[in-house]
Amino acid sequence: MAEDFDLIWQGLRATRWDSPAAAAADKARRRTYVAALEQAEQLLRAAGSVGPASPLLLFYGLSQAGRAIAAAAKDLKGPDWLLDGHGINVTPGILKSADLAGITTVTDAPDRKGSFARLSELLGSPLWPKDVHDPMRLELVWDCLPECRDLPLGDDPQARRTALQIEPQGTTAWAVTRSYRRRCGRCRTG
Repeated sequence: MAEDFDLIWQGLRATRWDSPAAAAADKARRRTYVAALEQAEQLLRAAGSVGPASPLLLFYGLSQAGRAIAAAAKDLKGPDWLLDGHGINVTPGILKSADLAGITTVTDAPDRKGSFARLSELLGSPLWPKDVHDPMRLELVWDCLPECRDLPLGDDPQARRTALQIEPQGTTAWAVTRSYRRRCGRCRTG
């Protein structure tokens, strides 16, 4: 698995000297692309070595990867490739309560320059709903993390949607997993 990531980063590093067309055509975009890609690799490798103990490394690694994507995006013209801010905000006032599970987040509007909204638009991924009746609560995101399966934030265990965890037992499970990954296209090398 680590070898796969090394090969992926090796290929991405090669694009720093031979940047995608949109980044190569503009000095500022090229500088941003090269620097953001390098910082993304450094931060994501560091995050991988310390694990979930430091989510900030992962967050900022992903943020830098997003900046590299925006700088290389041919669909973003003029200054539209510049990202400004995170693009995700906590509902005002909620942090004053002790209810961690109840913390809700909202995204910037699609026409804003915040990283999350701009990249969601660029990648064709829907934004979280802004409807106050269907907010994105921290406990929903929390329950998506396999490491948090036994650490609920909310009070209602029946309402939890936890991540499916498959623990391979022996070589048969590993072979099935590899076969599935090859068929579904998630891993080119199998």
